[in-house]
Amino acid sequence: MDNIDGLPSGFPEIDEKISGLKRGNLIMVCARPGVGKRQFVINIANYMSGKKELYGAVFSKTISCSLLQDYWISKDAVIDIDHRSDLNKEELDRWIASFEYLFKVPIYFNDNSCITLYEIYTKCKQLKHDGKLDYLIIADDIQNLSFGKRFLYKNSKLLEQNHICFYLKWMAKKLNIPIVIVSRLPRIIDYRHDHRLVLSDFSTMGNIDWWVDVVLYIFRDDYYTKSSSYKPGIAEINIIKNHNNIGSVELAYIRKICCFANMQILF
Repeated sequence: MDNIDGLPSGFPEIDEKISGLKRGNLIMVCARPGVGKRQFVINIANYMSGKKELYGAVFSKTISCSLLQDYWISKDAVIDIDHRSDLNKEELDRWIASFEYLFKVPIYFNDNSCITLYEIYTKCKQLKHDGKLDYLIIADDIQNLSFGKRFLYKNSKLLEQNHICFYLKWMAKKLNIPIVIVSRLPRIIDYRHDHRLVLSDFSTMGNIDWWVDVVLYIFRDDYYTKSSSYKPGIAEINIIKNHNNIGSVELAYIRKICCFANMQILF
């Protein structure tokens, strides 16, 4: 799309509403566990680095890079991720081809479980200096990040999370790149009749939304209602915070191949 200010995410309808992933912006993707938020951000990386050849970096403390790469390969090779250890020859050939292609893509993965935010910034600063960083994805719940000096916040986890968001926003502006982070949501959502997030829920999470430019909330009706869902295989990407435009975009969600896709592709 030529009419957006930021980098394209691979989802034109979302880009139209948020004007792409803008440099200096902090974008949060949030959902309940198991909805697919990490697969969603890896889909974004797949498009930005795999299709647009932009330099990217993906950091994850709790999820191994091999699993995140499996998400990528499963989508590209169109192979059921649950059966990736039991492939026939044709599927294995596709998996290997996608695996080899991934390592030619301009993207850096890091799954050091002990890495601190300061160390993430130092590595990103080096990548940026070398001309190898156009965007950053932290595929970890923000609640798992730290500065490495937790004793400073031992009496207030919420204060720590607020400071982490402030630091990530500072990083985005300093490095002049969009930063995409993921966040889990409070369990209280599961007990609501409609299971929906409201922006005020972030007050129970240290008001982390203060420093975030864009909040994308993934909702899947079939996550809660299973076979009785009125929207099976559909993920709503709700833009609940954005400077110019809020709203909702429906994407097809194909769990077996870790794929979020524009609806027009399927119909």
